[in-house]
Amino acid sequence: MEKSKDELLAGISKLSGLDPFPDEIFYQIFEIEDNVERTQYVEALRKEVGKEHLVLDLSCRPKEGKYYIVTNRWQKFTDQPLDEALMYELSRYCDEYLVHGVAVEGTGTGIDCELVQILSRCNKLPVTYAGGIGSFSDLEKLDSISGGKMDFTIGSALDLFGGKMKFDEVLKHYS
Repeated sequence: MEKSKDELLAGISKLSGLDPFPDEIFYQIFEIEDNVERTQYVEALRKEVGKEHLVLDLSCRPKEGKYYIVTNRWQKFTDQPLDEALMYELSRYCDEYLVHGVAVEGTGTGIDCELVQILSRCNKLPVTYAGGIGSFSDLEKLDSISGGKMDFTIGSALDLFGGKMKFDEVLKHYS
C-alpha cells in the first residue's frame, strides 16, 4: 500500500521530534511520480529536517543506453534518467546522494564502471556508491575512475555476511 504525500509529510514531521535527531535521513523521492508534487515534497522535507540531514537515494538501472531511477524495490523504472542536470537540481535539497548500481547490486562481480563515470562528473555533493563490489581490485577501480572522491558501501562481499572481503582489512585500508 503506497502512502499519500500527506502521510509521508506527517511521518517526516514526526521525525523532527526524535531525540536525538538522526544524523541523516535517506529517502527515495521518486516514489512520488508527479514532478510538481515531488519538488514540493522534497522542499518540505528539506525545510523539516534540514538539507544537512538529507541523503537522497538515486538508485538506478540501465535501460536503452541510459540509467533511470528505479523504485519499488528497484523493480519499477521511473521516467527520470540519472544525469548531471538532475543531480545539480537536487543539490539544493540534500547533502549527499546514495546510488545503488542495481544491475550489479549483490553480485560481487565488479562495479558498474559506466555509472561510476556518470557519478564522478556530478561532484557538487558527496556520492556514496553501492553495487557489485566484491574485491579490493573493485575498490581500486572505483577510486581510479572517481579520482578518489567517491564513498562506497560493501554488503554481501564482506566476511561478516559470508563474503570473501575481510572487514578488518577494509577498515585498515579505508579508515
